[in-house]
Amino acid sequence: MMFERPLWILSVERSLLGGILRPLFGLGFTHGGVTDYTGKTSDATNAAGSTVSAPNAPTRLREDCDAHRIKGCNGGWDNTLRLGLAFDTRDFEPDPNRGLFVDLAADFGTQYLASNFDYARVMLAARGYVSPIPKKADVVLAARGVYEVQSQGVPFFSMDTFPFTEDPRTGMGGVRTLRGFAQDRFVGHVMALTNYEIRYTFANTRILGQRFAFIGVPFLDMGRTFDSVRTTSIDKWKRAEGLGFRVAWNLATIVMIDYGISEEDTGLYINFTHIF
Repeated sequence: MMFERPLWILSVERSLLGGILRPLFGLGFTHGGVTDYTGKTSDATNAAGSTVSAPNAPTRLREDCDAHRIKGCNGGWDNTLRLGLAFDTRDFEPDPNRGLFVDLAADFGTQYLASNFDYARVMLAARGYVSPIPKKADVVLAARGVYEVQSQGVPFFSMDTFPFTEDPRTGMGGVRTLRGFAQDRFVGHVMALTNYEIRYTFANTRILGQRFAFIGVPFLDMGRTFDSVRTTSIDKWKRAEGLGFRVAWNLATIVMIDYGISEEDTGLYINFTHIF
C-alpha cells in the first residue's frame, strides 16, 4: 500500500484564569490518498533466476476492505471540527518540575465540512509532575495517562490520532507514545496509554554564554487497544522501557535522545521536547 496524508490544522485558544483554563476551537483538514497494490503487475525473479512479471496477491488492506472491517478504503477527505479544554498548573511548560496538565479534546468528522466521513473521537489525557526532594536533587517524577474512544465511522488512516490540545500526535508506537515499538503499531477504536519517566538533571554548565542542563531519563511506556469501552481492562498491556538523555538549552529548548526496548523491537529516537 502507498499512502499520502497531507494535514492542515487551524486552532484558536482563549486563556482564562491566568492561563489555568484554555478552551480550544479549531478545524482540521486531511486528505487520505490510498493506493492498493492488489493485482498490480511487478517484476519478480522465478526459481530459474529469470525475470518475470507477476500480479500482486491480495493485500491485507484489500482483505479487510472486502470484509467491511474498515472505513476509508478509497481514501478521501477527513475534515473535522476540533473542540478542547485544557487545565494547566505547570510551573514551566517546556520542562516542568511540578504541576498538572489535563486536556479533554474531541474531533467530529462531518459532511458539513465537506468530509467523506462522519464520526466522533473523544480523548482525556492527564500529565503530572512532582519534585520529591528539591533541596537535595533536581529529580522530577513525570507520568501521563491517555484514554481515547472513537466511533465506528472513523477512516482507518485517521484511527492513529491522539488529538492533544497542544499538538495532535499519532500512535500507539513510536517516539511520542510507545518507544521501542514501530510507529502506529497498535490502532483501535479504544486506545489507552500510560508513560512514566524519572528526569534527573545531573549537571549544569555554560558554554559560550549559553546555558545547558543534562538530564538522564529512565522510562516505562505501556498501552493497549480495545474493541469497546466495555472490554477495557488492565490485562495484557504492551510495555516498553528504556533510557533517555536530554539536553536543556537555555531552559526552553529540549533536545532528546531516547532508546526504547520492547518485546518486538528496539528504537533510537532523536527529536526535540519531552514526549509529554
